[in-house]
This record gives sequence, C-alpha cells and structure tokens, in this order.
Amino acid sequence: MVDVSIITEGISNFNQIGGVSTWLRDLINGLSHINFSVINFYFDEDFSSESLDNNLPNLKSYKNIFLKEYPLSIDKMREVFGNLTFEDSKIYYATSTGCSSLCGMFLSDLNNKPFILTEHAIYWQEAKEANELECGLRIGQKITNELRNIAKMAYKKASIVTTPTNYTRNIEISEGAEPLKCKVIFNGIDPDKFEFRLRFPVENIGFVGRITKIKNIERILRIWKILSDKNSSLRFFIIGPITDQNYYKYLKEITSYLGLNKKVEFTGPKARNEWVNYIDAIFLASKMETQPYVVLEALASGILPIVPNVGGLPETVFDAGVIFDTNSMDKEIALKIEKIIFDKEYVTKRNFIAKKLIDETYSLDKMLNSYSDIFRLFF
Repeated sequence: MVDVSIITEGISNFNQIGGVSTWLRDLINGLSHINFSVINFYFDEDFSSESLDNNLPNLKSYKNIFLKEYPLSIDKMREVFGNLTFEDSKIYYATSTGCSSLCGMFLSDLNNKPFILTEHAIYWQEAKEANELECGLRIGQKITNELRNIAKMAYKKASIVTTPTNYTRNIEISEGAEPLKCKVIFNGIDPDKFEFRLRFPVENIGFVGRITKIKNIERILRIWKILSDKNSSLRFFIIGPITDQNYYKYLKEITSYLGLNKKVEFTGPKARNEWVNYIDAIFLASKMETQPYVVLEALASGILPIVPNVGGLPETVFDAGVIFDTNSMDKEIALKIEKIIFDKEYVTKRNFIAKKLIDETYSLDKMLNSYSDIFRLFF
C-alpha cells in the first residue's frame, strides 16, 4: 500500500517546463517520508511518456491510461478500470477536476478512502476561454459544461480542496465549494537552485511555456516588433515545448512577416536551470493563468516578470514586476515596457521585492510542510 495516489492528466515526464510537472516532481522529491503512486491519463495515441526520474525512490508506481474520449462519467470509469489493477492507497489525490477527479472519486468510493483535490487552474474556465485544457486537449462547449458539473461534484466529495491563489479559491467557493474546505497553498521553489542577480541592462526578453494558443504568443510577437523597431539591441526568445504544431507554424509565419527572423529564437524546451540563463525579462500574455512556475523561477533568478492582469498573475507578481492591462493597445503596452526596462532604479527596486517574495512567500519548504500536514490528517 502507498500513502498517496496522485491522479494527473497529460504528464509525459517530470522535467517539463512549469505547471503540474514541476509541482509533482518537487512534491514527491520533497516529501521523501511519504510513498506515492501516480495514475496519469492521456488522450493522444501518439503520446510518449519519457523515462521517469530515477532519483524518486518514494515513487512506487507510475501508470499511464489512454482514454479515447473526454471527460468520462463515473460509470464509464468502471469500464476503463475493469481489467486494471492499482496500488492500494490511503489517499486518492486529484490534481485537477475532469478525468482525474472522476478517477479519484471512483477509487475513493471503491476503497472507502479519502479524496482530496488540488486545482492548479480552473479547468472549465480555462476550457471556456481557449477551448483547450492545460494537458493540450482541444475541446468544445459540451465538454466545457460537463467539466463545470464535474468540478461541482468534486468540491462536494473532496475532504480538502487546495489551490495556489486566492483568485482560484474565490471561483471554487462561487461554484459551491465550502469555504472551510478550501485552502490556498502557494506554489514553492528552492531558491538555492537558482542564481539570483540583478538583470540589467535588460537586453534579452523571452516567453517561457508551452507553445499553444492559450498562451497568446502572437500578441507577444507584435509587441516585440514595436520594441525592436525602437531598440535594435533587444533580442527575443520563445522557450518551451511545441504542443500545437499548427500554432507553431502560424507563429513562424508571423515572425517572418514582422521581419523578426534574426531577432527571435525558438529554442525548444529547456530545463529550469537552463532557460533562466537566456533572458533578463520574462514576458507572458496568456489568456488564462493561475500561478505559473516559470514566473516563480524568474523571480528567484532576478528575471523581471512582465505579465497581464489575468487570473492569479497580479497577486503572484505583486510589485515585483510589470503588470499590464490586457485590454490596452499593443503600442501602449510596448511603451510601458520600454519606459521600465531601461530604468535601472525601477528594475533594481523590483529585484529587491522579488527576492523577498521568494524567501518569505514562495518557499518550497512552506509548500511541502502544508501538504505534509494535510496528508497527515488521513494517515
């Protein structure tokens, strides 16, 4: 028997940039006294799960399950699991609503064990905004409505619901979650794994994350064009895995059309200890975000965050970066960025605030202690 069975969607390895992959690896690695198993759903027959990190001795099993449709009902879950066996577990722990929560609730009822839930993003809201889930699955309105119903069901069933921002907690409560069940646990990182330094002058600006439509990278390119025309020394990087080939081709066409081929580099995926050496400022323009690990990693490295006022980004970045109104014109955003990135006093002040946030708020030890305390309630 394991202590905790974590149920995820679309995780191919623990070394992907940001998101649930980073959180999952850090959680398992940091809580070495707890034995884990992972059940991972995938929806693409070409999905390739890379070898797992051999340095996680407390990860006792990892099972990938292919699903042809999304989402399933609990009755359909019984059919999927008919010929499968799983580690017995003291806790069933879903990392999102959707299929992972359906599975967690099913196994919880089957084995009379507690079910808990962490929402890194509000699935149905993300789906409504971009017709896409964080796992890369393209979906329509029918599934969006079903996801919302599954979320309401999961809130009622879960003993505890955690999320990394007050923004998402408020949505959960508005959707029927009991306030006393809902706990904010900030994502955390180990500052010792990053070299914190002042990045000035700001010469290299980059997007970091999955190359997919929800990230709104075409807008970043348009703003970079405005900045580049007035500041020829600036260089730009798009760092991350290509999860939508058609969108990637579209971005390459825009880059060429804007005359940025010599200024913009698509680097492909880079590990967290690599991408932080590429840039002095990270630029996101996402349509929906909660608390991206790449932003925390940027803060821990002295990289200036430039982010829109969407989701949990404003409360995450606070005064440590540049927050722009997503309804502003591209020229207005470019002008705001230009005024800031060449102001050493401004950048230095934000750098100081970033260091304090990492030390006092986004601490890996605090995150691990919070989850350990939750797990102990059920052991």
